[in-house]
Formats: sequence, C-alpha cells, structure tokens
Amino acid sequence: MAAVKDPLRLLVELLQKVPGMGEKSATRMAYHFMKAPAQEVLGLAEALRRLKAEMRECEECCDVSFRSPCETCANPKRDPAVICVVADSSHIKPLERSGAYAGVYHVLHGTLSPMENVGPEQLRIAPLLRRIEGRPVCEVILAINPTMEGETTMLYLMDLLKDRGLRVTKLPVGLALGSDIEYTDHETLGKALRDRVQVSSRAT
Repeated sequence: MAAVKDPLRLLVELLQKVPGMGEKSATRMAYHFMKAPAQEVLGLAEALRRLKAEMRECEECCDVSFRSPCETCANPKRDPAVICVVADSSHIKPLERSGAYAGVYHVLHGTLSPMENVGPEQLRIAPLLRRIEGRPVCEVILAINPTMEGETTMLYLMDLLKDRGLRVTKLPVGLALGSDIEYTDHETLGKALRDRVQVSSRAT
C-alpha cells in the first residue's frame, strides 16, 4: 500500500509544476493557503474545478474560452479579414492591451519542435487553413515569439500561405530574439504591430 503524502508537501510538489514556480515560491504559497480562511481556499479550488470543467476551445480561433465562439470572434466590431496568429492563448491579452489591433486571432497551442516531437499535426494549423479557405481573409499576421521554435513555425506557415493570395506579415526584428510576447510591454507590442513587416503579398 502506497504511503499517503503529507498534504503540505503534496501541494508544494504540485505548485512547482507551474511554469516559473520554484521550490521556495511554491512553499511560500502553500503556507499562505494553509493559513488563509477556508472560504478563500475553497473558492480557489472551485475556480480550478470550473476552469477544467467549463473552459473550451473556440470553434473559430481555437482560443480557450468559456463559450464558443469566444468574445473576440463574436464581436461585430472586429475585422475578420485580418487574422493574428499566436502560439499561445496567453499572448492575446498583451496584444490587446497595446490597443493597436482590431482584427481576430488564431491560437496554435504551441510551436513546431522536433526535439519534443511537436509537428504540424499537434498544432491548430489545419483549422487556420480552413478559416482562410472559407472566408475572405486579406492578411495573416504572425505574432509568434522569435525563438528558434517560433522562427521555424513562422517559416513553415509562410510556406503554407505564400500561394494563397494573402498579405502575410510578422512582427519586426525590433522585438528582440528570444523575447516573450507575454512579458513585452504594451507600447513595444503596439509599435511592433503598427510596424509589422510584410513577408509575402496578395497575388495580383
């Protein structure tokens, strides 16, 4: 029979699985929850339960939302002819805070990474192509982190989109190599969106 783990130690181990959460931070947070009022802790547990039970992928853009289509896709003020492609749902809010974009989004849920066995089939590339084929899209913006995996993903998408009569753009090199869109300030992102670089043009 397996030994039952101490609940405090178990919580610390689970918290350390959160990206960027080290042992010291996880331990400090676990002690906070242990001392916090029961209502606060139970409220957090209920929020996590609902997160897993109620959140889903938007049928249009593949963003994570509690309804489908999501709020952005359902907004009649957004321009559906311009699609901004991001690797992760967490990259949408920083771009929105920039106030420089009024189109819609498409979330890939990752980047190509042969080392981690992540190929095109594991990403939401097929739904992106279906959106482009089914609607009058005029521009696709590639807003993907300029890491090695991100650059590989953008090159792959550029090749897929080059003969589809689209204007394909990406954020300029002013966004430093290896930087993360999630942690880039809104002014820098706004400028990057306004100064986006064209990598292929609409067929004439």
